[in-house]
Amino acid sequence: MADFRKYVDFESLPQSVKEGIENHQQVDKFTDTHPLVTNLRQAFHPPQRRFSGIILDVVFDYFLSKHWHQYTQVDRLKFISSAYATLNDMEEILPAQMHKALIKMSEQDWLGSYATLDGIEVTLERIGTRIRFVNPLADSRAEIERLHDPIERCFLEFFPDLIHNFQRPV
Repeated sequence: MADFRKYVDFESLPQSVKEGIENHQQVDKFTDTHPLVTNLRQAFHPPQRRFSGIILDVVFDYFLSKHWHQYTQVDRLKFISSAYATLNDMEEILPAQMHKALIKMSEQDWLGSYATLDGIEVTLERIGTRIRFVNPLADSRAEIERLHDPIERCFLEFFPDLIHNFQRPV
């Protein structure tokens, strides 16, 4: 919902949703400013470098899918199914734009598609169409493949740091 915040009356949301949006924004900021990530962004060739933050955000989902078992005992497919169910249960508080996106998200299994580079390519194409000016996101596959190993190394070093900084006490 953080991506649809401009369509939402933030103050009317349940506290747990507000906290989730704030957490999402903090994770994005942490990621965007992390030295490993900022250094990796410099490895991108123009014109993808300008959009490397978006590209890495999506490609990190690919590597999270690939290395899922290192970070949780929860079955990935069960987690995805639970995420869709949770979003569907919140339908009445979703902005109309997000509700439309959620229907597509579930039908096309966006979360599941992150497990393949083909899925990542489609995701970047989709994001590119939502940007109001010409951008290279739809043509990022070759750059992702060129930087595959450095991105994976960055992810494997960065993600434990992200977990450490955002782990909630049990």
